[in-house]
Amino acid sequence: MASQTAWVAAREPVVHALVSDWNPHRSRLYDLPAGPLRGMLVGIKDIFHADGLPTQGGTSLPVEVLSGSTGNAVRRLVRAGALIAAKTVTTEFAYFEPGPTTNPWHASRTPGGSSSGSAAGVASGFFDIALGTQTVGSVIRPAAFCGVPGYKPTLGTIRRDGLLVFSRTVDHVGLFSRTWEDMLAAADALSIVTMADPSPKSPVLGLVTGPYAQQASGYMRGQVSTWCERMEQAGFQVREVATLLDIEQHNNVHRDLTARDLADRHRRLFTEFSHLYRPRTAALIEDGMRIDNHRYAACLANRAAIQAELRGAMEAAGADLLVSPAALDVAPAGLTYTGDPVMNLPWTHAGVPVATFPIALDDRVPGMQLPVGIQVAAGFGRDADLLHWSRTLAGLSVPWPPKTSCHES
Repeated sequence: MASQTAWVAAREPVVHALVSDWNPHRSRLYDLPAGPLRGMLVGIKDIFHADGLPTQGGTSLPVEVLSGSTGNAVRRLVRAGALIAAKTVTTEFAYFEPGPTTNPWHASRTPGGSSSGSAAGVASGFFDIALGTQTVGSVIRPAAFCGVPGYKPTLGTIRRDGLLVFSRTVDHVGLFSRTWEDMLAAADALSIVTMADPSPKSPVLGLVTGPYAQQASGYMRGQVSTWCERMEQAGFQVREVATLLDIEQHNNVHRDLTARDLADRHRRLFTEFSHLYRPRTAALIEDGMRIDNHRYAACLANRAAIQAELRGAMEAAGADLLVSPAALDVAPAGLTYTGDPVMNLPWTHAGVPVATFPIALDDRVPGMQLPVGIQVAAGFGRDADLLHWSRTLAGLSVPWPPKTSCHES
């Protein structure tokens, strides 16, 4: 533990992933029996409440108005033997106003958001696993930018009490990990539904085509196509799947839905503390206040439509996993923008499980290498299949030697 403490002390002044001090010994206060996560170091996104650690939510609002009780996810981690090492940086209220966190691969690049510190902390070796949340792309995108496994479960699989909710409709609790073995153990410990036995079959991969896929850069689409060719050579079937043809409508609906949810959640606080909210957060709340009940009901109905569309497309193609780029491109330059989450949006909107892992290293900028992430989505409730298949596929895709530090020194 002493060497780990020294490592964190050396790297944190560059990465800026932490809100609280790094102190895994605080978990011993719970005095709970060891479990399947025994000794694992955990980071907690700073919108989760945790006993003894104030919740700041990436904002300047008074801490006392944001306080709350520790929720199910954090308590399950501790009961399973995990050590809560630190709170991690979040964008303001898990939206787009970033904190100081940098990408461990290069400090000039964003780590993504909103779960910035959780992704960067795992990638930097501060934690074995970390909690995040996803309302649009706040787990999958930062995991991809930082080159670590990321998992957003089926909606409702992990309880979301005990946190600062962004959207009561589509918020998901998600996970980052250093290895897929750790991910499987943590997902099992946190799930409030019994994980089914994974399918023994090899998955048929569905490469998503059409307007949704065209949102990503040509470089990213090329990397995903090359990966699919590699998987075919490894014995997997790959089929093209044309779906999400009206992606612009889905994007607009999801934004209105989440804006209204955020406005409803913050109506009282915003009335009193509007001057303390940062511009992009305030603008979304104000937009949400203008969305009437008729539009909100239409947005809710659209979620059922996209679920049916994805289910029908997968059944028609005989696909078990839908494959697409995890982001528009690799991590953008600068720290004022965490990247566009549109590639993650439909899977969040539909509530289906999705995972990401790195498949290549981008070296288009001389002297810089950045992870290229893919995302794979399964059918609603097929989390066990997704996790086990992701472990297999990730093992065939590792773009750098295992346990080798690829981080900027």
